[in-house]
Amino acid sequence: MARVALVNLPFQEDVAAVAQTSVGPPMGLAYLAAVLREAGHTVGVLDANAVRRSMGDVGRELLELKPDVVGTTAATPSITLADRLGQMVHRLFARPVPVVVGGPHGSALPEQTLEQFQGIDVVVIGEGESIAHRLVSHLAEGELPLRVPGVAFRRPERRKNRGAGPEIQVNPPAPPVQDLDRVPFPARDLLPNHRYRTIDAWPTTCMVAMRGCPAGCRYCNVPRLAGRSVRRRSPQNVVAEMTDVSARYRVRHFSFLDDTFTTSRTWVESLCQALMASGLAGDVTWSCLTRPDMVDYPLLSMMKQAGLTRVEFGIESGSPAVLEMLGKGARLDQIREAFAAARKVGLVTLGFAMINTPEETSQDIDMTRDEVLLIDPDFLQLSYCTPYPGTPIFDYCRDNGLLTTTDWDEYRFLRTPVIRHRQLSREQVMKRHKEIIRGFYLRPEKALRLARIALSSPGTAKSLAYTSYLAMRHILGS
Repeated sequence: MARVALVNLPFQEDVAAVAQTSVGPPMGLAYLAAVLREAGHTVGVLDANAVRRSMGDVGRELLELKPDVVGTTAATPSITLADRLGQMVHRLFARPVPVVVGGPHGSALPEQTLEQFQGIDVVVIGEGESIAHRLVSHLAEGELPLRVPGVAFRRPERRKNRGAGPEIQVNPPAPPVQDLDRVPFPARDLLPNHRYRTIDAWPTTCMVAMRGCPAGCRYCNVPRLAGRSVRRRSPQNVVAEMTDVSARYRVRHFSFLDDTFTTSRTWVESLCQALMASGLAGDVTWSCLTRPDMVDYPLLSMMKQAGLTRVEFGIESGSPAVLEMLGKGARLDQIREAFAAARKVGLVTLGFAMINTPEETSQDIDMTRDEVLLIDPDFLQLSYCTPYPGTPIFDYCRDNGLLTTTDWDEYRFLRTPVIRHRQLSREQVMKRHKEIIRGFYLRPEKALRLARIALSSPGTAKSLAYTSYLAMRHILGS
């Protein structure tokens, strides 16, 4: 069997902001580690992001591990970092050590990724659990994964034409795992669990209860990665994992990463009942993200009884025209009602909004500013609409000449706009972003509300202090 090193890249500095102070475990890598270990492989996970390791530190740890295969996951803004990892691995070891990269970027652009980044040897397209063992076994033996589904790789023995690079083979897609209860729990024993935090809890961890999303948001690539059909774990399986993690690691807060947690009201009600029956509802808390048109007061009330403390909704824009352009599928009145219901129940709320969307006007930005002040969530994440490969927004911007760059390092949704605004300069867009963030947070009533949340938070003083520090650094320096 093979020795496998899975590396979580050090990307945190690129995302730290008001609502992005959380540092969570690399759940995809932890799931893969569990699957590979169950198959008999020796696996190590290096979470360079959580423990703040440099690439040089990662290299030294890899030399100690002596892996046969190195794997990582990368979104668009971290794909260059994944290439740097691969090139470093190729320099460090005299023998061939293949570097495998999964995640959204490679899944959207497998051929282009292999053509552009020589440090990457294999791209995994979509979910990797069903093929991980076969892929690693082939690579560890020095074999190409010719018949492993869901991967792309170079064929050194084949050339497109004389003088060109090797041919790239993209295999047919791998079937997604349908019964998620059969996937082993993430290998959290390989992770630095004490380093994971949210805006109001430390230590914390994350949960994945389902995969896929039926929504048609044009800025999101989740359907491309996981499909539009939602596959859910059983409530009993979710509660069993939470019980195990709570007992083993003394974690008291769980953040569900699922993109649309309440797509099935029946499933959510069953989960809440299972949490209350297990006794966890009085011992741990949790948070989730969902659509504002898929909740109401009775459902949120039941979720709070089962331990929910924070709910997150997408606002996206205060302009109906922009919401239609984005394919949001929710109206402003539904968004307002969801936040009002959450506040009535007594939940902390986080709202997501964006500016610099395609064809947006300056007036649309004004409407977004006014809307976030009207809704007034407890926390606001304001990003630049970023056209990630694999999304309809990317195709629209490319086809209409709205992309300002294809330097993937610039595709950081909280830091840099990459869509050309038809009315405003890049500097003017960034100025509007700063004005909205400061206007939202630098209000006396906002400071008082956040102070009340801090006093009632399940988190530690250390977590709240760190969150406040990063938030103010972002607000004043943005």
